[in-house]
Amino acid sequence: MKIGEIIREKRKELSLTQEQLADLLGVSAPAVHKWEKGSTYPDITTLPALARVLHTDLNTLLSFQEDLTAEEIARFTNSLDKMIREEGYGVAAEQIRKVEFAMATIRCPHCGSPVMVRGSRWECGYCGDFGSISSLHPSEKAKLMRSSKPTVQVTVTVTDSSEEEPPRRFSRAELEDMVRRWDFDENEWACRDLLIAAFPQAASRWSQEELEEMHTMDLLVETARRDPQTALEMAKLLLDTAEDHLQNEGAANQLLGWDLYDLLSSDDVLPLLVEELKWDDRLARQLFQSAYVDRPQEAILNACGRLGEQELQRKLLELLECNPFPHDEIELETDGE
Repeated sequence: MKIGEIIREKRKELSLTQEQLADLLGVSAPAVHKWEKGSTYPDITTLPALARVLHTDLNTLLSFQEDLTAEEIARFTNSLDKMIREEGYGVAAEQIRKVEFAMATIRCPHCGSPVMVRGSRWECGYCGDFGSISSLHPSEKAKLMRSSKPTVQVTVTVTDSSEEEPPRRFSRAELEDMVRRWDFDENEWACRDLLIAAFPQAASRWSQEELEEMHTMDLLVETARRDPQTALEMAKLLLDTAEDHLQNEGAANQLLGWDLYDLLSSDDVLPLLVEELKWDDRLARQLFQSAYVDRPQEAILNACGRLGEQELQRKLLELLECNPFPHDEIELETDGE
């Protein structure tokens, strides 16, 4: 699990809003939002306070674990396979040696972070603590003893990749069906690929390689910078196609709390979205009666106020009052703000 997901999960467990967490840490609410979204990371000096506020420890916050998962092992062996083919066995052997050393990582008795061992002393690069080997916890000293006898064994099988099949291309109908069923077993990027298939002219601004590097959110935001109306139409296509799943917390969080999050709060799109909501009741229900309510809905309501659409604002607030799902309190701007 990534640090942003852990911060969000722990914050929700404590029933804290992003603003409340930001106040406790002395940072801005947008900073917390960016952490949870994964676009930026907390400053290293903030991590200890963040762990304390979230009632957790640094190892949990940073997803530290001593044993490799099956996925990590597979990723490592695949990278070695490629390294042998491209750079030779010598380079791969050096990489294995580095892994053997890393597997014997010693942890700081003060903060739990990995430390650097120099001769008979250790030093923590995170909290600055240091001391002699004798001051380490017995289990950490035992690791140090074992590290002198490396036990990591990696078996690499070099395969001929020339016969690998190219990734399958799906039709628009197939992609719509995946999103409608909210089933991404065949294609985890079905939402993004549906937008590419449905809006080929907008997608033509980027090469195939660039599109494959984009998340759904990236494609929407980049499109909005050039053509906000098309970006809004893209968002409506996703909402209409996945409409039956907007009452499902997981699907709503993915769609509204990630894929559409930045777009629905964008200054380029908000005026168009407010105008659309004046006549599109279906869109209003999708946004304000879904299982996810947070900053996008707040941004829309405040945009209504700034644009003089008080009647629409009241209508959307009424929809929100009927929303049975728990959510953070919406903060409306006053005339003086």
